[in-house]
Amino acid sequence: ALPIFIKNTVWVDTNSDGNWAVYRKSINYLYQTELEKSGTTTLGSAVAYTPKMGYLVSDADAGKLYRYSYDATTETYALAETKTGSTSFGSAIVYAQASNIYVVSEPTSGSPKVYIYVLTNTIVSDDIVTYQTPIAAPLGVTNWGSKISLSDDARWLYVSDSDNNK
Repeated sequence: ALPIFIKNTVWVDTNSDGNWAVYRKSINYLYQTELEKSGTTTLGSAVAYTPKMGYLVSDADAGKLYRYSYDATTETYALAETKTGSTSFGSAIVYAQASNIYVVSEPTSGSPKVYIYVLTNTIVSDDIVTYQTPIAAPLGVTNWGSKISLSDDARWLYVSDSDNNK
């Protein structure tokens, strides 16, 4: 069941035009349906969305990344792909929308890595494919990529090494 929404009213003494005003909180989104997957333990560990990709939703404890794409026939999001890694795969997801580059971290597995994918959106394929070889953690690093950031042009990728304050 959805939580009850309370429409709070706020009186403002000085509005942007210098007068007093009354504002009322309203819902700025439309509930559709939940993305569900049975047998998951931490579904939603990380979530990313773009119109072309749809939703990328991870279950980091299980080491799985799910892609939900929009099905125009049913007007819902349906499970389209599943990527599997080791434990912690999907702890963080970032993307550069202009280039369709998606980065997914696996920071605390036995051999931590950062994976880079691209969405191939052609007449023949609409899949997530590996863009390059995964970036392995340097020797001795045990928490590689719990935080990641990608520049908008996908030319710079920042990967954390939090155990070594980097």
